[in-house]
Amino acid sequence: MERWGGMVDVAKDEIPVISPVPSTPGLLVMGGFTFGLTQGLGAGELMADLVAGDVPKINAKNFELARITVG
Repeated sequence: MERWGGMVDVAKDEIPVISPVPSTPGLLVMGGFTFGLTQGLGAGELMADLVAGDVPKINAKNFELARITVG
């Protein structure tokens, strides 16, 4: 018999969160990935844009923390 134990870090809508935290200026979060290796490069580039204060190359709204914390 095989067993596995662990924790799965997945957002409830299965879309990762890559976002500033509005209530804490300067804090950015990135997590909730379902397929880390396939999303890694784009996610890293989006987070780098957010950290640098650059305009993201993709629509960052789809990954905002507010989508899972409001309502």
